[in-house]
Amino acid sequence: MTSHGGVSAAGIDLGAEDAGVLVTGAPGNLGVSVADLVADGRGEFDTSYLFANLYYDFDLGTALKPYVGAGIGSASVDVTYSPSDVGIIDDSDDVFAYQIMGGVNYDLSEQVTLFGGLRWRETDDITVNADLFDAQFDVEMSSFIAEIGTRFRF
Repeated sequence: MTSHGGVSAAGIDLGAEDAGVLVTGAPGNLGVSVADLVADGRGEFDTSYLFANLYYDFDLGTALKPYVGAGIGSASVDVTYSPSDVGIIDDSDDVFAYQIMGGVNYDLSEQVTLFGGLRWRETDDITVNADLFDAQFDVEMSSFIAEIGTRFRF
């Protein structure tokens, strides 16, 4: 889910201002407030991660084996932000990323394991430039992932 919390510049709330303040060389008011312009929040984050992970499996002497893990790596993030079909951001950044994981494995046989887990993933702030006006944005990105699956050993 993408969300934003207020629009400000240099500590000044711009939400009630006419959106013309965002456009360099705008001839005048556009007839819509900055808050209304960005209200629909249309945007997209495309992210590719590369992690080095460490896992620890707890051997309970049964087919059920809980695990925990952690990973560090990098994230390549493409940000497109076009609220009300106005192209504001189309930029990318590469940042440090980390994750922690936990879950359970259940061995069906020596070759097949079912697993279920949870993963919290976060990155350093992503810095992207605006296309519509001269500004930089710092974007916070985190995700909570639930996963289930099957592992096959050969």
